Amino acid sequence: MPQLLQPVFCQTFNYPGKINFGFSNTSTCTYSTADFDVATTYLVIIKYSVSAAGDASLWIVPSGVPASEAAAGTPLLTTTSAGLATIDRVCVRQYATTQNISVDAIRIATTWSDAVTPEGTVTPTITVVPTALSGFNYVDGSGPSAAQSFSVSGSDLTDNISIAASTNYEISLSSGSGYTSPIVLNQTSGVVDPTTVYVRLKAGLASGNYNSETINLTSTGAALATVTCSGSVTALTPQITAAPTTLTGFTYAIGTGPSVYQYVTLTGIYLTGFPGDITLTGTTNYEVSANGTTFGATATIPYTAATLDPVPAFIRLKSGLAIGTYNSEVVVVSGAGAPSVNITCSGSVTPPLPVASITLRPTHIDLATATSESAVLMTLSNYSGDVARYRLFSGSNQYNCWDESLDVYQSNTSYATGPLVPGTPTSSTTFWILSQRGATTLLMPHIGTGLIHILEMLTKLLHSQQLLPLPFHSAFRAISSPPAVTTTPSNMWFWDTAVQRS
Repeated sequence: MPQLLQPVFCQTFNYPGKINFGFSNTSTCTYSTADFDVATTYLVIIKYSVSAAGDASLWIVPSGVPASEAAAGTPLLTTTSAGLATIDRVCVRQYATTQNISVDAIRIATTWSDAVTPEGTVTPTITVVPTALSGFNYVDGSGPSAAQSFSVSGSDLTDNISIAASTNYEISLSSGSGYTSPIVLNQTSGVVDPTTVYVRLKAGLASGNYNSETINLTSTGAALATVTCSGSVTALTPQITAAPTTLTGFTYAIGTGPSVYQYVTLTGIYLTGFPGDITLTGTTNYEVSANGTTFGATATIPYTAATLDPVPAFIRLKSGLAIGTYNSEVVVVSGAGAPSVNITCSGSVTPPLPVASITLRPTHIDLATATSESAVLMTLSNYSGDVARYRLFSGSNQYNCWDESLDVYQSNTSYATGPLVPGTPTSSTTFWILSQRGATTLLMPHIGTGLIHILEMLTKLLHSQQLLPLPFHSAFRAISSPPAVTTTPSNMWFWDTAVQRS
């Protein structure tokens, strides 16, 4: 026979028409001293702690249904250490056939609120997971946003669930189509099985934030359920791009400016105000151009659409500047509603370039004998130093040059021992180079290739000093590709005998 836990007893009282209640784990019941009327309905509440050492409490409520244990007040009876580890049934037993008790209902629950809820009373419930969605976004003109979703279900419903989107969000039961509002989920026997609902930010919205907008889920008798949505539409930002943004190496020798131009390539997206102009603004020492021909303090590049296809913008170092460096100056590209773009420019103006030129040359060169003499009048200017020496040769053929300091023709196989250039090459000096054929067997007796060879040879020797000066003196050096002779005098002289050397 199963063990009975705290059976409730009811007996007639000593006074007619009265009863009292008690409970106990034994056949001997402990009754309360409170009396209750017969033929009266009472709510009997019994609380068991399900454990071997559990407690039990008894309330007899004459009217109403207390919403909580606290509202029920002090129990009529309480026992301690009189419980069971498990309870598997509840029984009603009549002690004697002559005793009659009417029981309207029995409710068994693990919480007070469930126990005191009138039989048959249920609360329609809508459940959503999650209750908030964020991060909806698209760039202005490219909506709607990507879809997100939540799950909705219902229980104990008496009506369908209606889902209404907010002003700027739309909903669907399919991720890719069918967006509308409202959506109705039909209940069956009070139940809506878990259903996925998709949400997205509507297309065509102005740039800005669309936060804390709610999707409302309603059903008759159910508490309002909501899903809070937050997102934004990002404005198109006009953008101009320049490549590269740093230019270096602008240079020219003083008096020969401007520098050679360099250019950057401009592109643009999301431009506004078209048709219009993008403006290049030069600096104090750099000027700009839209075509590489006409330069000035500013230049404009037209654009006729929101996109600018690649187009060059030209920059150069201005002419007329003093010797020095002109670094980290910023040319600005602006307009079309875009943030300005900076182009950093660096360059320099250098001292004058050395110049070597033939001022006067002979119409005929006599190389018939070892002592045959020739002469060329040379001009040097803008050299890095006033100590300049020279020698005259072509390949292995060495010519003897007149050395004024020794008052003799001599063969020089080294620049270091060659004759000194008279005057001041750092500014300008004009002087004669006098030469004998010497021991060389190269004979050039007429105006043809002989003259051309000698003049080319002299140009090689003289012009190359500017490219590779020696550490302790400036010397003429040979180069492989000589520049053209720049001076052609109208009166040509010819020497084939001794010439004046002073």
